[in-house]
Formats: sequence, structure tokens, C-alpha cells
Amino acid sequence: MEEPIPVLVIIIYAAAILFSTVSVFLVARSVKKSRQYVGDPSKKEVVMGFIQSVEETNWFVNNRPELAIKLMIFPMNEPVKVITVKQVISYLDILNIQPGKYVNVSYEAGTYRHAFIEGPKPFEVTGEPFDMKYFDEIRENLKTAFSLETQGKIIYAEKTGTLVDMLPVYRIRASFVTADGKAVEGDTFRICRPYLAGLLFPGNMIGIVYNKQTPAVFTMVE
Repeated sequence: MEEPIPVLVIIIYAAAILFSTVSVFLVARSVKKSRQYVGDPSKKEVVMGFIQSVEETNWFVNNRPELAIKLMIFPMNEPVKVITVKQVISYLDILNIQPGKYVNVSYEAGTYRHAFIEGPKPFEVTGEPFDMKYFDEIRENLKTAFSLETQGKIIYAEKTGTLVDMLPVYRIRASFVTADGKAVEGDTFRICRPYLAGLLFPGNMIGIVYNKQTPAVFTMVE
């Protein structure tokens, strides 16, 4: 006659099955979340993002790596936010997911939950002609190794007539003093969403990042 299976063994076996089921569900949910926007569609908001860093998580889905991507995002009517998105990336898209690249980022408005990188950010330039290489050169000349940060003052700001993704490009004249005491006054250009445009009044103190060797090369930062 067979001996009955102890109740404790049955409980442990059932718990193991439950744990495995929950684990599979959580992994599947995590994978889905890392491959598409899963928030409330009615609250979905898409803004520009700037990739600051990319790290491996050591997770792979169908031989595709999951990456931890640190982003600076630019909400239209709020200050800049820094978030980290974990997302499964196709090897074909990895070249677009690199530090220094601009991307479209979706998230649930008001919460910044369910953030997801939609893809590379194309820029539509309308209105007065403007060489977009200016911004690439500024970014290159103001890398951390070449630049310093200080406070400056806005003298005036005016629209150039150029729109980038329907946002105006401003010419901003500002003054500041370098770390070695040199007074600098000059112009820089910024694409300004409504929040940033609201800061562009004469006399307002702003953050400035300038090139150590050529302080006349600078930009306004938030």
C-alpha cells in the first residue's frame, strides 16, 4: 500500500508552482513594458529626449539586449527632467541609442511613468533658413572636458524666425564672467519650448556653459 504524500510536501510543491507562474508573468510583463508604451493611451505624451548614458542590464530577449538608458527629457511646459528607461533594443537600432543622440520619448503625462523611447528624433526646420549644424558644433565644443559652468544675465532675446518642430529659435544676448575674471558678452541660439521662452526676459539670471579656451562659444542651460 502506497504511503500518502505528506501535506508539507504538497504545500511546498504548490508554492513552487505558484512562484514559477508569478515569475513567468512578471518577466513577460517586464519584457512587454520594455518593448512598447504600456501606459494609458489617452495620457500618452511624446517629447524630445537627449541620451546621456547607456548601460547594459545583462538581460536579453530573443537575443536582443535590454539597456538602461539615462535620458534628459524636455516637457513643453515644465523644467527638464532626467529619467532612466530600461528597454529592449534591436541591434539595428543600437546606433541610434547612443550618448549624445536625440530621440522621441513617450510617457504617461503628469507621472512620467511607462517611459519608452519611440525612436530617433527627426527635426523639421521651417521659416527662416538656419544651419542646424550650429547645435552639433555647440554640443561638441561644450563637452564636459572642454567647458565650465557659471551664472550669466540675459541682455535681450529675440526670435530668429526659424521654427524647429514648430518651436521658435531665439537669439539670446547674455553677459557673464569667466572663472579667471574675464567679462564676456555675446550671442547664442536656443530652440525654446514655452517653459524656456518664459525665462528670456532682460536681467534674468541664467545658467551658462562656456568653452574654456573660447568663452565666446557658450550656451544657456536650465
